[in-house]
Amino acid sequence: MASTIEWPAYLPQLAEVEFDVPDTRLMSRTDIGPAKVRNRYTFAPIVMSGRLVLNHQQVVQFLEFHATTLARGSLSFNWQHPVTDEATEMRFKSVGRFQLYKTGHATNRTWFTNVALELLGAA
Repeated sequence: MASTIEWPAYLPQLAEVEFDVPDTRLMSRTDIGPAKVRNRYTFAPIVMSGRLVLNHQQVVQFLEFHATTLARGSLSFNWQHPVTDEATEMRFKSVGRFQLYKTGHATNRTWFTNVALELLGAA
């Protein structure tokens, strides 16, 4: 882990997580027989997407963490890998639109946002 920034304990873990394992192979056709296969490169980050379910206070805290601590998402941070539960270095690839799920007084509202992350550490 190269990052010294940790995902804040006051923010939730990802819900509805999905990811694709990148294909790093390079395949070369041959005149006869099966294609030759080799790795194109030794590492490719896994892109993981998921949904954050946040209350009013957590939306404010998330926006502050993203803007200030992560320099608008340009810095990496350590967060619990949703499959292995190990601390893994990640960075935001994108943060989606915030959607209001539960209405009411500001302090009782529930928000969703979809995020995409690049896993920079071990998968």
